[in-house]
Amino acid sequence: MSAASMISTKRIVVGQDDEGVEIAFVVRGLSLADIAAVMRDDGGVALAAVYTQARSSGFGADAVSEMAGDLLEAVPELVARIIARAAGVPDQWEDLIDISIGHSLDLIDAIVGLTFTSDRVVKKALEVVRRYAKGAWPHPMTGAGNV
Repeated sequence: MSAASMISTKRIVVGQDDEGVEIAFVVRGLSLADIAAVMRDDGGVALAAVYTQARSSGFGADAVSEMAGDLLEAVPELVARIIARAAGVPDQWEDLIDISIGHSLDLIDAIVGLTFTSDRVVKKALEVVRRYAKGAWPHPMTGAGNV
């Protein structure tokens, strides 16, 4: 059994093309490496705000899912980066910015469910976000940080 076959995925249908063929994404949960990469790409600003909100709401998986809706409105680029990473096409995130809010919510809900399988996992992932936001890793442009 390969490592790839052990990764849980979910297929989300987002519509049909002109010929009636389903358009679908197969997404997986984000790894800590994915979260760090999104932080690097985003500069940590948006996900740091997510961490702050999650901390005040108790870090539960339900709280993270609720915050996803807020992210769709506030930071469409971040949502597109997250969906692209979970779909295995991180370099194509710009193509996903214009996905409808309904389909984005469906995709984010699936990604959150596959990523945050317990409150312990939520806390660990958000700890990575917190450390990154505080400068624990080098800044992507300046290299500054306190590694």
